[in-house]
Amino acid sequence: MVGLPVNFPLPSESASVSYDWFDFATGAGYKTFYGIGAQETTNKQYFLHTSLIESDVNNRNTDLLGEGSHVYNFDLNFSIPVTIAAGAAIAGIEISSTAAVSVYATIGVYHVRGVTETSLGSASTRTISNTMDVECVTKFNLTKKAFAIGDTLRLKVTLVSGGNSGKFVYAEATPLKISIPFEVKN
Repeated sequence: MVGLPVNFPLPSESASVSYDWFDFATGAGYKTFYGIGAQETTNKQYFLHTSLIESDVNNRNTDLLGEGSHVYNFDLNFSIPVTIAAGAAIAGIEISSTAAVSVYATIGVYHVRGVTETSLGSASTRTISNTMDVECVTKFNLTKKAFAIGDTLRLKVTLVSGGNSGKFVYAEATPLKISIPFEVKN
């Protein structure tokens, strides 16, 4: 019988990091994050998670939103220093319209330190204008940015609705997700 080694390696600054996939052309490791909705009493909360977990039963999608722009921030705080690589982010979102009004979403990636929010890149989905649910995928370039311990990665979703009929879905059969490139350190 083969036994386990007595001395286990301890994590260090050079600890291994796992990625969901690797882009050999750019040398970036991609990690996918999912937008999750939670609810404590009556307060809805939004955050990013590396696993697809079900959102709270009372916070799985936005309610039908009135006319105008509606902003939702999904955040993740880093406990180790990381660097987002300059490269393409790939985001997926389901948007819905329950009437013949225009609805689209803008998805942005931000670096947040304290009260300072810096855009790293963003893109908009196509506009829908009929009663339908549409899964949209968009690709956009990100600016390279180093994150220190305690910095926040923010996925900002702005839903723009031409009337009381638009919404978007997160963490159900069609989750809100984004794949982000990180620098791979040797």
